[in-house]
Amino acid sequence: MAYTVLTRSKSAKSNVGQVTHSDSLESTFNHVMKHLDEEASNSSTGSYFDLQKYLSDQRVEEERLLQEQAAIEKERIAEQQRLEEKNRQDQRLLEEKLALEERRRHEEEIRLQELRRQEEERRREEQEEQRLYEQRSYEEQQFQARVRDYQEEERLVRERAEERQRLAVEESMQQAARDAKLEKGQEDARESERKALERATQERILANEEAEKIAKEKAKSELRTKRLRDETEAHATREREDPPAIGTIIKSVRDADQLLCDGYRYRRDKSRWRCVNAHCIGRAGVTQLGFYQLASSHTHAPNPEDVAKARYNHEIRQRAKQSHDPPRNIISDARMNVSAEAAASIPQYTTTQRAIERIRKENDVARPTPTTFADIVLPDELKVNSRGQKFLLYDNQDVDRRVLISASEYALDRLDQSSSWHVDGTFKVAPKLFQQLYTIHGYIRGKTVPLVFCILPNKTQATYEEVFTEINTHLENLPHHINLDFEKAAENALSSVFPEAELHGCFFHLKQCLWRKIQELGLKREFLENEQSRIAMKNLGALAFVKPEDVPIVFDKIKSDAPTAVQGK
Repeated sequence: MAYTVLTRSKSAKSNVGQVTHSDSLESTFNHVMKHLDEEASNSSTGSYFDLQKYLSDQRVEEERLLQEQAAIEKERIAEQQRLEEKNRQDQRLLEEKLALEERRRHEEEIRLQELRRQEEERRREEQEEQRLYEQRSYEEQQFQARVRDYQEEERLVRERAEERQRLAVEESMQQAARDAKLEKGQEDARESERKALERATQERILANEEAEKIAKEKAKSELRTKRLRDETEAHATREREDPPAIGTIIKSVRDADQLLCDGYRYRRDKSRWRCVNAHCIGRAGVTQLGFYQLASSHTHAPNPEDVAKARYNHEIRQRAKQSHDPPRNIISDARMNVSAEAAASIPQYTTTQRAIERIRKENDVARPTPTTFADIVLPDELKVNSRGQKFLLYDNQDVDRRVLISASEYALDRLDQSSSWHVDGTFKVAPKLFQQLYTIHGYIRGKTVPLVFCILPNKTQATYEEVFTEINTHLENLPHHINLDFEKAAENALSSVFPEAELHGCFFHLKQCLWRKIQELGLKREFLENEQSRIAMKNLGALAFVKPEDVPIVFDKIKSDAPTAVQGK
């Protein structure tokens, strides 16, 4: 009986296991309880309670597993939320960083624009101060010259009066002596003496009158001098309170004088200046100090744009006649002095360029082309730059080997401050009789700029040494690094004049040398048609970036990897 109960209990447990695997714990429990009720009469009390305990343990274990799974799911969700929050924070920080960089860049642009504007205003103020200083100096010189003229005139008048008085006294005395000799007798002598005395008295009266006249002229001269001084002081006072009208005399298209003053244009009309507008009665006069004052009011408003256009055209015509500067330089310099308001009224670039060419064709005399170095004569306008500063630095005047070096003081100063140089020569732009234009570059604000220009007759070491020696005399500091091509004469000259400088070959010129060698060896077609050969020949240029002690090894490697057609060369 006991065996039967045990067997049934195992069967019940087996059934419980099968149901629990497919259904929930509660349904399993109900199913087992129903099965147990059916077999309650045949089951022992101990077996029933053992099964009930087993089911309870299974239910507790299932609840524990569910709780652990819920905790794991909760942790996973929390971890995912933390990752999302971190991503949002990173995105927000990135956006803030980009916004900050954009704001800094914008502020930097504004600062640079402000600096450029301040620099332009400072330059204009300096130009205006220089112009006013030159104008005041000219006026002061004119005033001093007029004062000296008045003083000289007074001295001459005084000397002439004294000379006339002396001559009159001498003449009266001589005449009295002659009369005394000619008169006979004492009566005649007394009469002659009386007459001489009368004549002397008359001469003294005339001399006194002349002296009074001289005194009056002197007083008038002093009065004129005082009036001129008062006028100068009054002008200085007016200038401090309100700048005077300072006009500019220019030449018109027909080569006639025109006055530009206070936004008006005048043409010369006898002793005065008349407005160029035929329907205007405006007139301008000139004071003793050279200022222009309005004599008759204008019937129209001033036209600063028309004045700026006339001044612009005058500057273009004068530069075209007096210099051989390129038209683009003339036009660029003239436009720098035109305000933004007047820029629309000036002629277009092409129109001005044609005008310059026409003026030069009408007025310029062609210079003869020199056939020898001795025939080269440099006019004064070619020895200075556009600002009137010295530009021709050196001319050896050698009739067999002429060397010309040009550089401004500013360029030499920048070259002196530059520790690295770049030197190179070009042949296409060299003038007749010369072989090359050799330039020396330095650094200005982090950019390479040509600073010294040398026109050379050849490419010998002696010529290069002469050039570098002359430049060295104008410098206080020596270069530390010099980049150049692979010209041996220039390299030897630089090593001789600047022995402490490090010489570096130019990679661009190295590639040029390699390409010329490829053509010389007849490998041009191989380079163009065979990719492996092209790669091998290009790799030769990379030897410049290899340590000197490793060059033979790398070269052998490149050679071994190259095709047979290249290895044989």
